[in-house]
Amino acid sequence: MHQRSWVAIPRDKIEQVIELPSELLGERQSISWRGQQVQLAPLVELLPQIRGQEALERPGQPGAVIVLRHDEALLAIRVEGIFSRREISVETLQSPTSRPIGIAGTVMLPSGQSLPVLEVGELFRLAAHRPTSAAPSVPDPVVPVAGPPTILIVDDSMTVREMLTMTLTQADYRVEQARDGQEALDRLRSGLHCDVILCDLEMPRMNGFEFLTNLRGDAVLGHLPVAMLTMRSAEKHRQTAYELGAQAYFTKPYQEDELLLGTSRLLKSRVG
Repeated sequence: MHQRSWVAIPRDKIEQVIELPSELLGERQSISWRGQQVQLAPLVELLPQIRGQEALERPGQPGAVIVLRHDEALLAIRVEGIFSRREISVETLQSPTSRPIGIAGTVMLPSGQSLPVLEVGELFRLAAHRPTSAAPSVPDPVVPVAGPPTILIVDDSMTVREMLTMTLTQADYRVEQARDGQEALDRLRSGLHCDVILCDLEMPRMNGFEFLTNLRGDAVLGHLPVAMLTMRSAEKHRQTAYELGAQAYFTKPYQEDELLLGTSRLLKSRVG
């Protein structure tokens, strides 16, 4: 939301949502996020044409920054609040010639209200051509944008992925999912950030051992900590996993306390 307008943003384009009072940012045009400077732009300045829409009855939380990713680029946008996070089908606008700049389509809420869906790629192009003021050089403010660590779950079982997601989310982790090793590699190489990977062994297309081999051979991703989570309890499987670069090995059904403790240790080892 910004001004009195509500818009929807594709979930797969969002890296992080940070509830943050606007006064902490002032007129700043960038923020420090995960060790890099990211351009910061008010959404109302990028898309002034969507100001006048009718607002939803329920107000959002005051002040938020949304970090977006498009291909390999990052952009942070300022909005007045977040209403909810849900998955809704998008109806693409039929006439490309009349499509408003920055709008990809619309979504229909259960209430019957229609909301515009942002075209994130166009936001990046608009931000790239946004004029910047010659602000005096001052130190970056201390902005709490680090967020929780991200765990990537790689498992072909939707049930296992959802159970793990519930366990990790309740422990204040952010969770991403992949259905097999190939999807996990593709997402990581496309820029997905994660801090620890929990990987199954037996999966279609690319199994856990193949995933480990490919990951450790990647100059950019090879440092990521990986824990295997599998029904294979034989010592030969455990030994092979460690030889290929796994740093922990858990068997299903897993104990929540043991899994969370092991995940915490992997995070600490990465920081160290």
